[in-house]
Amino acid sequence: MPAPRKVIITCAVTGAIHTPSMSKYLPVSPGEIAEAALGAAEAGAAIVHLHARDPHDGRPSQDPAHFVPILEELKRHTDAVVNLTTGGSPHMTVDERMRPAREFAPELASLNMGSMNLGLYPMLGRFTEFEHAWEREHLEKSRDLVFKNIRVNAISAGPVRTLAARSIAGFTTMQTMFEERAPLHRQIESEDCGAAAAYLLSDEAANVSGTTLYVDAGYHAMGM
Repeated sequence: MPAPRKVIITCAVTGAIHTPSMSKYLPVSPGEIAEAALGAAEAGAAIVHLHARDPHDGRPSQDPAHFVPILEELKRHTDAVVNLTTGGSPHMTVDERMRPAREFAPELASLNMGSMNLGLYPMLGRFTEFEHAWEREHLEKSRDLVFKNIRVNAISAGPVRTLAARSIAGFTTMQTMFEERAPLHRQIESEDCGAAAAYLLSDEAANVSGTTLYVDAGYHAMGM
């Protein structure tokens, strides 16, 4: 039999994608969210990933005041690790999404590595009646998130000496040959790739999209 291994389970009990009209079981009020989080912890979740909602209409909220009663209830009844979202809603600014983490300094906070352009509008084909006016607008506006102001670029680097690369047979020989044949006769460092990524993320690259940025000392131009 395989040796037993420890598993860390995290549970997000409400999230920010679904709207109240999609399910009567969606936790909306602070009490409902706290109850669902405590139930997840009792069932074995080591981490509870918390989103909050406006209790009046169920819309996603990053107002710290909406988190307070949830956090107080969890503090009284569980020692599970609390993970506060910095995702909030894709319609929020970064500063808005960061408010709870800045206010409460939790043990853990989520880090969003994607572009936050979540296309939720296909759900309009499944759900036609909504309890709150904001729900339809929330889903419809996601078309703009998907199809506007999204730049897509790629970085193609030469061989970079990383911990994983060192395990490749013949990697040192590959690097030597690369340096000899590349027009600039240089090795590529991870900092070179980082600098290229920083450029693509900067305002200076605001009109750069659909391109591959070669960070390979000119090797790609040699036709090898």
